[in-house]
Amino acid sequence: MVILRGIGIFLLLFALILIILIALIMPDSLDKHIAQVMALIGAITALISVVWTQYNKSIEEKNKQKQFELEKKHQISKETYQKLFEEKIKVYKNLYEELLKYKKRLADIGKQNYDINNRGKILILEVSTEDVNISTLRNILGIIEKNIFIISPGVEKIFNKLMYSFQLKENEFKFMLQEVVNDVDEAREESKRIDRSFFEKHQKDINKLLEEIEKEIQQMKEEIGFI
Repeated sequence: MVILRGIGIFLLLFALILIILIALIMPDSLDKHIAQVMALIGAITALISVVWTQYNKSIEEKNKQKQFELEKKHQISKETYQKLFEEKIKVYKNLYEELLKYKKRLADIGKQNYDINNRGKILILEVSTEDVNISTLRNILGIIEKNIFIISPGVEKIFNKLMYSFQLKENEFKFMLQEVVNDVDEAREESKRIDRSFFEKHQKDINKLLEEIEKEIQQMKEEIGFI
């Protein structure tokens, strides 16, 4: 655009200088040459006008194409976002159900259940805090692991830390079960010991994960207009 303007101005100045030179060099034939120069200026102006019109039309077409591509891209992004958001709602709905189960199971802490071992001995099994928390954590970690691309960065950060430690705990129990433990009762006791140790070490992180999930659910409810 700037180049075309420059060319037009240059040609007009050239024509004016040419007229002045003719007037100075050949004053007798000034009228004839001026007419010729004016005709040349008219032709050049018409040519510049045609070129300028075509150039503007080309720019307009390019702008329309860019606008079309941007609108198409925006539409695709909007559809993709909508699909991901719907999937996210399903995932957090599952997490919310686990939170509800967790809160209900808190009331069971301290309750006693009875079982009979393979030797016919009656066992008194008391529901502990670590039982409830680790059971809930196992389910939540499983949901997050399968839907890691839907989960928020805040939840994912805590998940990564807990998942690693939780897997170490599981591996430790498997090792004890294969190499050390001799019977079911002993296996149960080892499982409780390992769970208790894990819970004492990671209780704050477990609570933080549950709180972060609740916060995310609250934000989603606000986003879709439930509140």
